[in-house]
Amino acid sequence: MKEQTLDEIIQQIENEQIRIDAKVLSNYHLTLTVRQIRILKSVFSSKTGFMKEIAQVNHITAATLTSDIKTLIKNGWIMQRKDKDDKRVKYLSCTLKAKQILIEMQKQNQSLSKEFSNEIGSEEFTALNQNLQKLLLSYQKK
Repeated sequence: MKEQTLDEIIQQIENEQIRIDAKVLSNYHLTLTVRQIRILKSVFSSKTGFMKEIAQVNHITAATLTSDIKTLIKNGWIMQRKDKDDKRVKYLSCTLKAKQILIEMQKQNQSLSKEFSNEIGSEEFTALNQNLQKLLLSYQKK
C-alpha cells in the first residue's frame, strides 16, 4: 500500500467527516451542500454570528455567503437580524432545528473520537492531538 502524504490524509479525513455529516442529515431526510454544512457549523460555533466573520472563516466572499444564507433562511436553518444602530451589519444564528442536528453531528464526532482514543490509548491520543494542534499553528503562520 502506497504511503499517503499529509495533505492526502487530511483531505480523506475531511471527506469522511462530510460523509458522516451527510449521514446524520439523511436520517432526517435532509440534504445540504458541503458549503452549507460548513456555514451552519460556523454560525453555530460563532460567538458573535457576525456575517463578515462567517464569510472570513469559510474563505468565501460576502456575496457567496449571502446567497447561501438566503437559502438557509428559506429552509429554516438560520435566522438573520440587523444591528439596531447600523442596518448594514447583519448577525446570524441557527434555528432550533439546525441546533438539534448540529448537536447530533457533534455527538457523532465525539463518539468517533472516543472510540479512536480507546483503540490507540489515551497517551497516544493526547500526543496525536498535541501534534495536530502544532500542525494547525504551523499552517496558520503561513
